[in-house]
Amino acid sequence: MRLGKRRGAAVAASLFFAMLATSRSTVEGQPDAPSLTDLRADLGAREGSRRLQALIWIDRLGPKASTLEDEVLALLEDESPSNRIAAAYGLWRMNPSRQEGPTTLFALLDSTQGSLLEESIRAVGRMGRDAAPAIHSLVERLKDEDARIRRIAAWAIGEVGPAATVAQEELRRIAEHDTDATAKDAARRALTVVVPDESIPDLVEALGEDNEYRRLEAATTLGRIGRDAAAAVPALVVAVEDRRIAEDGEFRGPSQHETLARARLAAAWALGEIGLDGRNVISVLTRVADDVRENAAIREAAGNAMGRLRGATERGATEQSETESDHDNQWGR
Repeated sequence: MRLGKRRGAAVAASLFFAMLATSRSTVEGQPDAPSLTDLRADLGAREGSRRLQALIWIDRLGPKASTLEDEVLALLEDESPSNRIAAAYGLWRMNPSRQEGPTTLFALLDSTQGSLLEESIRAVGRMGRDAAPAIHSLVERLKDEDARIRRIAAWAIGEVGPAATVAQEELRRIAEHDTDATAKDAARRALTVVVPDESIPDLVEALGEDNEYRRLEAATTLGRIGRDAAAAVPALVVAVEDRRIAEDGEFRGPSQHETLARARLAAAWALGEIGLDGRNVISVLTRVADDVRENAAIREAAGNAMGRLRGATERGATEQSETESDHDNQWGR
């Protein structure tokens, strides 16, 4: 059976994000990773599916594929709407400072419907804080008659974080009065990130629980809040090394230990996202990153968090130096 053009494009767009999620879990550098030369050829292929597959790899490689920016830029005019979405997102992944990708995605929020709109919202949400300029369009989508669109829009607003405060009123309306339970839940979750002053005390409390699932959810939410979650840093430092597992009488086996690892990884990641340096923070991250007996993913997350903290410190020192220099110049020193 042949799909109509619109339905076929929607299926392809859904396939993009399904395959994207799978490809992100693959370890970079494995033999199945195509070369940039092969990717360049696939981006120019006649078959739309080959172009889509190449764009999935672009997402995974991010800045490492930046030499292909021109080829991906050309695909913003692709005949396939799903490929245009993927190309716009891929441009942002390769080079967040380029505006063509975000501009295209933001425009799609106002010009598409159905499954293509859904995938456009997902792409914008994956941009996190960089999607702040699209917040008004996302708020409009909270009023969509399709509950699925309202739910995904609420999720995307939550990914933007505290910069989405303009969405508070509409999120509260959805959380309290929407007829769809999943949309209400998504709005409530978004509010914990968008209005951090109300949620941080509860999130810090959750980090202290012996339930690793609760700690995972709390650490992830605090990381999405970012710098506004500074008050949670001491609790996150403890959570990085918290190895407790809930003893509720229910045996969950390896999955429980996997969740524990993810909770600790999320705590390390959140510290990097919040970006506040400090002796205790660096000490625990260094200890975890240097421990050869530690879970490899947690060691990597700790190392990445330290890198972000050092980068933030260096930027702060540079900005302070420039400010002092400007002050000296102002007074003719």
